[in-house]
Amino acid sequence: MDVSRQEAQESLQVIHEVAAQMRRNVARGGGPYYMVLWGAIWFLGFLMSHFVHDIYQGWVWLTLVFIGTVASAYLGYRFRSKVRSQIDVRFTHLWFAIIAYSSIWMWLAQPKTGEQASVLITSFMMFAYVVIGLWIERTAAWVGLIVTAFALLSYVLIRDYYFLCMAFLGGGTLMFSGFYILRKWK
Repeated sequence: MDVSRQEAQESLQVIHEVAAQMRRNVARGGGPYYMVLWGAIWFLGFLMSHFVHDIYQGWVWLTLVFIGTVASAYLGYRFRSKVRSQIDVRFTHLWFAIIAYSSIWMWLAQPKTGEQASVLITSFMMFAYVVIGLWIERTAAWVGLIVTAFALLSYVLIRDYYFLCMAFLGGGTLMFSGFYILRKWK
């Protein structure tokens, strides 16, 4: 089957239009808002972890994760009418699976420091971003890879400032990515 140059260009144009429509749909859905929300939680949590004594870090994170969970439930409720496919159910199931398996692996690994626990949890969460990126939009995969790299490099090279680095590089990357999607993809 021979395809003319004109037909090939028309096909490519259709592909570009579908990709643009998909990006608009992602931007209109809740995904970018979750990124901004959890980026802000990471920023505050890691920032406070740098300045707060170790024995209080658990309470800081417990409080922030509770707030994030309630806010995420609100976002899910708010964007429920935008759900048009089973893909959103898959996202929910993916996050539950990541949380369940990361809990098992944390129990098995038994990290000895807050930094070790943080690197493990960060890698679990960013693995979900990579999977989502493979399913839907590669931008999420890049966010997952970049934040994982920041976490590992900060932990290995400048452990004394790990939490501070993660506040800006981890939380900041999530927030920036969410704002970028909201602004550029609509």
